[in-house]
Amino acid sequence: MQEVFPVAMGAVIGIAVQSLASSRLRIPLMLVLGALAGVAASALAGEIEISPAFILIDFGQVVLVAALAMAATAMWQRSVRRSS
Repeated sequence: MQEVFPVAMGAVIGIAVQSLASSRLRIPLMLVLGALAGVAASALAGEIEISPAFILIDFGQVVLVAALAMAATAMWQRSVRRSS
């Protein structure tokens, strides 16, 4: 259950960044928001108390899912443009 938050935040960040940000800002914005979400996920799960290294794990999960969501959103946007 603790890993649901980083995955969900990664999906939200990826879709939002791909849909709303300019192409120049997508990667930096994804990384900044991913870092914030990774820290939040570690804090909410109480993992920071065990070891701050858990922030890197949660950050990695958020960024990986965000990148996948960005790619899926970009493919969906292209298919919508082609069909219309």
